[in-house]
Amino acid sequence: MKNIIYLLLMVFAFSAKAQILETVTLESKGVKDKATSIENTYYEFVAEKGLQRSIIEVEKYDDKGNLISISRNELLTGNKYEYTYELDKKGILEVEKIANAATGLTLRTTKYDYKKGLLTATTQVQGLITTVKNYSYNDKDQLIETEVQENGEVKGIVYNERDAQNRITKTSQKLQGEEVVKVISTFEYKDGGANDITAETRATTNGTFSITTLTSRTTKLKVQETTRNLGNNQQSIVKHYFENDAKGSWVKSEVLDEQFGRSSLVLRKISYVDGQATGRTEMTPEDDRVQYFRQYAKVSVAVNGKIVPSTNPNLISGTDDHITYVASINATVVLKGYNKTSNQTTWHEGVIVSHNPDDIFWAGGPTYLTIFQKGLIVTSGKSKYNVGSNSVNYLSSLGKSFLAIKAPEEKFGLQKVELLDNNDFWGKSTDSTYAFISKGNGIGVRKQLEAPDGSRLMSTSTQKDGWYILPDFRSKYDEGKPGDIHVADHLTEPIKQLKERYPSINFNSFTHDNLVNNQYRLKTSDGTIVTAIAEPTTRTPDSQLVTYFSLTGEYLRMDGFYDKPDDQEFLNQSVTVLSKGEELIYYLYNENKNITYFVRGTRLTKSNLGSRKLYADQVKYGAVVYDSISSASYGMNYDLKGTAKVGPMKALPWNPAQTFIMKLEKGQWVIFEKGEGMSNYDYSLMDGDDVVHFYTNALNVVKAYRFKGFKDIKLGEFLPAEFVPDNEIASLAAKLKVDPSKPKEKKEAVKAIPNTFKRTGTSYSLWDENGMPILSYLQFFGNLGSPDAYARDTTRRITYELKNYFTQDNIEGTSRIVMGPTDNKILKWGEKNVAFFINGKSQVDVKRVYVNNRAESEMWSELVYDQFSGSTFFGEYPQKEGFYFGALNKLLVDSEKAVLIKLKDGKFSLIIEGIIDKSTTVTSNVYQGDLIYVNNGSTQKAYRFKGFEKAQVLDLLLPEIIPPSELNELLKKINSEKK
Repeated sequence: MKNIIYLLLMVFAFSAKAQILETVTLESKGVKDKATSIENTYYEFVAEKGLQRSIIEVEKYDDKGNLISISRNELLTGNKYEYTYELDKKGILEVEKIANAATGLTLRTTKYDYKKGLLTATTQVQGLITTVKNYSYNDKDQLIETEVQENGEVKGIVYNERDAQNRITKTSQKLQGEEVVKVISTFEYKDGGANDITAETRATTNGTFSITTLTSRTTKLKVQETTRNLGNNQQSIVKHYFENDAKGSWVKSEVLDEQFGRSSLVLRKISYVDGQATGRTEMTPEDDRVQYFRQYAKVSVAVNGKIVPSTNPNLISGTDDHITYVASINATVVLKGYNKTSNQTTWHEGVIVSHNPDDIFWAGGPTYLTIFQKGLIVTSGKSKYNVGSNSVNYLSSLGKSFLAIKAPEEKFGLQKVELLDNNDFWGKSTDSTYAFISKGNGIGVRKQLEAPDGSRLMSTSTQKDGWYILPDFRSKYDEGKPGDIHVADHLTEPIKQLKERYPSINFNSFTHDNLVNNQYRLKTSDGTIVTAIAEPTTRTPDSQLVTYFSLTGEYLRMDGFYDKPDDQEFLNQSVTVLSKGEELIYYLYNENKNITYFVRGTRLTKSNLGSRKLYADQVKYGAVVYDSISSASYGMNYDLKGTAKVGPMKALPWNPAQTFIMKLEKGQWVIFEKGEGMSNYDYSLMDGDDVVHFYTNALNVVKAYRFKGFKDIKLGEFLPAEFVPDNEIASLAAKLKVDPSKPKEKKEAVKAIPNTFKRTGTSYSLWDENGMPILSYLQFFGNLGSPDAYARDTTRRITYELKNYFTQDNIEGTSRIVMGPTDNKILKWGEKNVAFFINGKSQVDVKRVYVNNRAESEMWSELVYDQFSGSTFFGEYPQKEGFYFGALNKLLVDSEKAVLIKLKDGKFSLIIEGIIDKSTTVTSNVYQGDLIYVNNGSTQKAYRFKGFEKAQVLDLLLPEIIPPSELNELLKKINSEKK
């Protein structure tokens, strides 16, 4: 019965105009020009694999455009077929044959019989079965009845009722042995504009369904199909998408089911008679189709029907859409309508907006935007400056800027960032103000001058002067509107570039105009007024007027300015260059009784000066001046007997204490703190190439500075102070044999029996393996449940065990070395207290993973990762309460920093840098007794753990890296063995 129903339903595939059945032509295939062949590649949905290439067909056509043969290769089954078509002179199909391509054996033959142009019967022979279909027509030549016979026996009759346009309105059937004619389907037709709408009500054994189909009037392809179960309201929306070549022939066809997330795809390559070939048969990234399914917080993303890992979706501001990233295809995807409902019943559209993982997007308004990369919100390394309704943005990780511009009446949505090579801009903020923006930050404008051509020369208020030209500033500002943003040209060689742009301006020399009421005007020698880009003037102690012209890096003195009467005007007066190329200078006057300090032309008004002779018999000085306003220090050297009264200062490196050391003759030194010399040097001393200075602060706590590399600096040079950490001061003082808090007599070295100790009350003495007393030791363990004590020689970094130290107050005993400067140990005391010593030093910032912490186990064990050395260790200790001091074994894990722990039932845990790897992109296989581990994350990693199969539970295995060049071949071998 099942076969009979199938045969009868096959009748439905005939067109309403099937009474004259011609062979397939180029026109019926949607091809708009003459072609010799069409190669079709079908991609179909396969469960858990997604869209897979399933069928390859090559169609051949005669010179009239009639189909004459098809070569069909079914990849999923391995079957190959050859279809051939015999036509009469009018191009009407007479015989269709299907043969096995491998053997040439004919599998099925179908003969078509006609009478007066109407198809009256088809006779199909397949093996031992001959199926005959007899077609009957009404007086309008409309097909109304089809009788199906199998080997001469009638199996059933299908009846069609049609309207005036020859469209089926009802289909019924009567099967063999049944008396009643059953209605299978009824049809209604509507005009949908660009589409024809067919509404079918179909009765099946599984219920009654309503099927609404939209068919394009242009392409005759199905655009959408909605199936509704009239019993439970289930529906499936199937949409048909297609793309055409330049001739108008379709070369790509896709069917998408929105309920089940399944799609099929047909790609075809058309070879035209004129030699042109269009289309393709291989999928490219542009063919990828993304859908998603959401049930509250759980989201599934499918690419071509296959569920794939993706990032957690993030909201695209101002929309209902979210953004995610699919690493397997390097795709940034927009999940359309994600926020419309949190519990969906159908698959929804995902749009791929990029296949480049480096692409960046922004959403929201330009002045309040969110930046995305790989579906994630960029939360660091960004800066933004608003200009009206637009903004300039900068990403420090890429070193590039981009503009976010709001077009008129623009809707919110995702926009791709265009990264710019230029990072400097100016924008019109309001009708009366403009802003300068560099790397996404608003920069203060220090000096500006409008050039003759309407451009603007401008300097910024950064620590080092930056000079810029704002091209066509005047016209762009006057004619523009708030929110306009323009590029600014940075001048890398300001004088050279300005000379090229404005050859008439000469910055080689200057004059000044001495105006009435102590006013001045600075000019270049050609007469261009440049007062606006000069720094404010300063009156020096010897009554001279000085300014700094940062464009040329010169300190200029307007000669005799205060010698002239202030009620008259004197033009084109001389200007002397005091210093060139120095932003920081001192101006010395009257034998060191008066010194003025300039920083970029600004005079320091609140400062402390400390100075000291470099040589005892000369008047050459080194000095530090401290600016209490900016908390900055500057160093300088000067000679009171020299002729130069102007010289350079040097900005000293910032340190919190504003403390510096300066080198004097014979390797001596002086320390300046905030410009004042420090007088107490009781505990300033050399430590190798460094100088260390101990001092007691206001709370009577000992602190220390270190001045690194003092031995190698030259006479008169300065070094900044570095704080010695509090936890190192005591050991440093012991090493240098000083007590900064209380000077004391040096202990006399008394020899004794090697490797012994003596305790009297709470004090004790310790002798090393040579019988020499250890003077620089610290007891650091105390009593941790053991009768023994542990002391450390802090000079040699050796730890001793003092046997039975805590058994009595007065005792003499033996000691032994338990930890050297390169040893690794594990200490356990009490019930759960564990400490780790790496290279003889306690390390608390380590990552720990239990290997064995079972309640029944006598010994517990851990993997310990030290992030400072990048080393992994394995340690064991007793579970029960007590004291234990044992080995911490370093594992040879090399650069991979990975260790595998074998668990029960062939399972395992992989520890990478002290953290259990919980990646979801992992595949593992046991091959030749080894574990092959592959992580297909953003960076593929492949390891081989040898001997995994024979290893015992809780055994540790170290990895061997599998090179990418060997991995594919190895995986092929593994897959072949599985088959």
